[in-house]
Formats: sequence, structure tokens, C-alpha cells
Amino acid sequence: MQSLCAVFGLIAVAEGLKVIGAGPGRTGTDSMKMALIHLGFGPTYHMKELLVPEQGVDTTGHMQFWTDYAAGKPVDVQATLAGFDSGVDYPMSLYTEQLIKEYPDSKVILTVRSTPAAWFNSINSSICNFQGESWYMKILTMLPIPPFSKFSEQFAMMDSATAMAYGKDRTFEAICADEAKAVEVYEAWNAKITALVPPERLLIFQTGKHGYKELAEFLKVAVPEEEFPYVNSKAEMANLIFGMKAAATLFVWIWLSPFMFIGYCLCCRAEFGIEEATMKKKYSVEEMRKIMSDTKDHVAVKKSK
Repeated sequence: MQSLCAVFGLIAVAEGLKVIGAGPGRTGTDSMKMALIHLGFGPTYHMKELLVPEQGVDTTGHMQFWTDYAAGKPVDVQATLAGFDSGVDYPMSLYTEQLIKEYPDSKVILTVRSTPAAWFNSINSSICNFQGESWYMKILTMLPIPPFSKFSEQFAMMDSATAMAYGKDRTFEAICADEAKAVEVYEAWNAKITALVPPERLLIFQTGKHGYKELAEFLKVAVPEEEFPYVNSKAEMANLIFGMKAAATLFVWIWLSPFMFIGYCLCCRAEFGIEEATMKKKYSVEEMRKIMSDTKDHVAVKKSK
């Protein structure tokens, strides 16, 4: 609740983003999102909010917003991000340089992995599978329901954002295909953020080593008694990828089933037609009638027994 002074305009109340996560995806950004929400800095922006909003804030049109922002087109940043108190992960982290100017009172958290190689191994077993040209992603983008229907726009957005932040030849497809290039991008990005953000405004948070103590002290809030959340692990991502492959396979079977049934019927009809033609050539009409009559009599006798 705002104080009376704030209500009467005697004290300015900070609005907009209070915390900006500058760390790339797969540096513990989902865990950081959960931690920030727990500390009272939610809703927290995350890539998931673009696909399936989880925190009650409408993100319609945000992918186009980030694409336009990367291209240098005029955009209303504060109006678009209104409703969020913090943000982490892609695509927001790629715009750290612009956002710290837009929100001069915000604090910045740079989430990092233990080594650049650890980051590459993580993206290579997770988001590289989503951003790349995998067979199941090509199939899922054809589904007319979210989040699948948003994938194509998401890929285009990420290409423009990474080209803007990392360099034109540093798209995710290029990074995923070359570990040396990925390590170079990771190290250059961390060095850029460290040089760009004043030390008193920056927390370098190593996932797996640091926890609520470092984060709460930096944000000047009480340290929770709970354990720091660790979510979206490598195993969880593997299960997600397996589920997406299964969904794509199921879609293919559902889509092909009518054609397979029609093909089966046509084959049966053609086979029956060949047999009928063979019978007509071999027997006269009277002989065929007699065969059919004898068959009926045989069936009738069998039933009576």
C-alpha cells in the first residue's frame, strides 16, 4: 500500500521495471524468475510469457514489439512492459543496454554459469532444439493453437534480437552450430554488461553457487528462510523435448490417418475388382450364379447344424 505522502504526490513512487535480468537464456533465468516473484518483484517477464502468459499480464503483440525494437523503430517501451516489475531471460536480456537507459533506477542481475562451456552444453541440449530446423518444430509450427502457432513469429523475433545484440552472424542457429562461436558470444556479452552497468547497480549471480542471501541483500529485502528455487533443469528440458516430439508424431498420424484409410479402401476395391474380373473370364454367368447358390446353401446347412 502506498503511503499518504505518495498518494498526495510528495514522494515519487518508482514504477516500471525495478530489476532487469541481463543473463542469456539457460543461465538459471527461470529459477531467477521464481525467486524475484517470491521476493516481491513480480510479475516477472520471461520468454514463457510470450507463449503462454502465466502471470495475468497480456503480452499480445510483444513479439512484434521486440522485433521493431531491434530494428530501431519507434516503440513505446514503458507502455508495452507496464504490469511487469522485473524481467529475465530472452528476449528482454538482449535489450539490457537500451532498458537501463529507459529505467535509470532499475538494478541489473547478470546470471552466469560456472563456465562458458557449461552454458553451451546447456543450450545445445535445450533451446538449440527449439530454435533450430528440427523436424518436429517444423511440424508443430503448423498447429493452429498456442503456443505452437506462435513459434514461427518467435523464431523471427529471436533472429532479429540476437543479430542486434550479438552481431549479424551470431544468430542462435549459428551459435548452436559452433561451440567456439557460442563461447565467444557468451564471454563478450558478459564483459559488455560488466563494463556497461555501474558496480553498485549490478549483481553477478552464479547459478548453482549463489542463492537468496546474495540476491536479497542486493535488492535490500529480507532473506527468505526457504531454499532458492532451481527449476527448468536439463532433465526437465529433456522431458519437454520428448513431449514435443511425441506431439509432432501424433499430429502426423492424425493428419495421415484419413489418407491411409482411403488408400486402404482403394486397394481393397481394386483387389476385389481384379478377382471379380478374373471370375467373369473363367466362368459364364450361369456358372457364377450356380456357384453363388451352392455357397448360400452350404452356409445355410452349416448354420442349421
